[in-house]
Amino acid sequence: MKISITAADKSEEKLFYACDEENILAAKIGHMRFDFGNGRAFYGSWFGGNVALNDDEFRTEFNELTKEIRQGLLKDRTAMAKYIRENPSLDLGNRGNGYKVQTDEHTYYLRCKPQPGDYDCYCFCYEREPLEQAMTEDMAEEEMGMEMN
Repeated sequence: MKISITAADKSEEKLFYACDEENILAAKIGHMRFDFGNGRAFYGSWFGGNVALNDDEFRTEFNELTKEIRQGLLKDRTAMAKYIRENPSLDLGNRGNGYKVQTDEHTYYLRCKPQPGDYDCYCFCYEREPLEQAMTEDMAEEEMGMEMN
């Protein structure tokens, strides 16, 4: 599996966090929290969202994606810091840097902050089509709100 990691757009910033908007929640599969421990270890904790979307196809893809990213960005804390320095990302302020990975069926948002004593990365996982629809609806609502002001 060959993946492409890109900088996310500022309009996608809320997707790097636990978002409670109903239309976003409907597309969210869950999120994984990664920690490098001493700097080279690799620990992950899964937090489910929509159980119906967490099917065999997703789990297979997510495992392949994680395995691929562990060759670079998620290799260890030093590799992550280097990756961030060398690759454009969405600046999330003191919460880290944001990257986006898209496949045919899913979209992943990686919030990276290589720092001992904290979790190094959060990966929020979404079903691609309903997420894109939700984001389109959000943008339309924002534009309508601006026109009314």
